[in-house]
Formats: sequence, C-alpha cells, structure tokens
Amino acid sequence: MASVSEADSLRAKGNTFYKSGNLLKAIELYQRAFNLEPSNSAALGNLSAAQYELGEYKKCVETAERRCPY
Repeated sequence: MASVSEADSLRAKGNTFYKSGNLLKAIELYQRAFNLEPSNSAALGNLSAAQYELGEYKKCVETAERRCPY
C-alpha cells in the first residue's frame, strides 16, 4: 500500500498541471492519487473539478457522487 504522502504528492502535482491548464495530465495524477489512497476525498474533489472544466459533466457528477454518496 502506498503512503499517504505519495498520494498527496501526486495530487499536488495534479494541482500544478490543473493550474497550468493541462487538465488531462491533472486528471491522470488525481486518479493515480485516489487509486493509491481510496480514502483521499480531496483527490476525488480535484478530479471532479478537472472533469467539469473539460466539459465531462457526466463523469464529473459520477466522481462527485463517489466522494459524497447519499
């Protein structure tokens, strides 16, 4: 199992790509962070935001629902 710091590092790198407009790379890194640490709701939140910015609204909603199931 990966360390929390590894998942946080991937998420931070994803944030850098997100801010620079490279949303596809950001999505890849957010997904990797979540896969390493499934309890990382911040990674899912970031992933959902990037999907929204790309116009992937259905994926965005599905990701958001994984973060906050009801």
